[in-house]
Amino acid sequence: MRNLNLGHRLNKKREMIDENPIPLGDKGIPGERDDMFNPQVTDKFERYKHLQRYKYASKRCKGRILDIGCGTGYGTKTLDDKGNEVYGIDNSQKAINYAKKTYPGPEYICCSAEKLSFENNYFDAIVAFEVIEHVQSPEQVLDEIYRVLKNDGDLFISTPNPRHLKNVFKHILLGKPYPPKINMDNIYHLKEFYYDEFINMLEKKKFRIISQYGQELPLPSKIMVLFAKFPFIYNIPILLGFTIPKYAQTIVIHAKK
Repeated sequence: MRNLNLGHRLNKKREMIDENPIPLGDKGIPGERDDMFNPQVTDKFERYKHLQRYKYASKRCKGRILDIGCGTGYGTKTLDDKGNEVYGIDNSQKAINYAKKTYPGPEYICCSAEKLSFENNYFDAIVAFEVIEHVQSPEQVLDEIYRVLKNDGDLFISTPNPRHLKNVFKHILLGKPYPPKINMDNIYHLKEFYYDEFINMLEKKKFRIISQYGQELPLPSKIMVLFAKFPFIYNIPILLGFTIPKYAQTIVIHAKK
């Protein structure tokens, strides 16, 4: 009976995905490709983080820009609205179709981040938010980014950090091991990176770190619920995360070739 109930819930979830015009998920669960201008499953904190990253990049880059892992295209359009020549790529044809229809303007292409269909030194800037943890070969993706980025071009890249403050406290105070870098709760994430590992990988690929910040310092759930009820203190975990990127839930890097 338990297996039947589980199967029923999974079928319902797949029906929701199929019926929703937004490509919420291509592997049987919703979540990874929501439209942050019209979110279906994303909460207020996560929506803020997604939109803020693109606003950060759009203020610091101009020219010909590549948005890797563009998903539904809301961020690609944010970059395009600044008068840039923007290309968005994603390995989901459904996401690309949605982006073309919903956020026209940029050039959208369905292709892999591990083999970019552009010539060397083609882009002034590249955005790769929440992508590196999804791919089979992260180093190959960085090699491709380096290849198609112009000399002194800008890279804006982010990834979740499993060794964030809450997990550090659990490790030190309760003796719990750090979570594995393969996230069993998210089948989209093939490998997650600790802060030092992420920085070292970028530097190994000859990128120069210009600036970095963290998004949302994780706090106890009861405190987070309190923040959600009182907007005037809502930004506290966000501001704290900015100052301590090593212990934030998401690491955002601005680097140059």
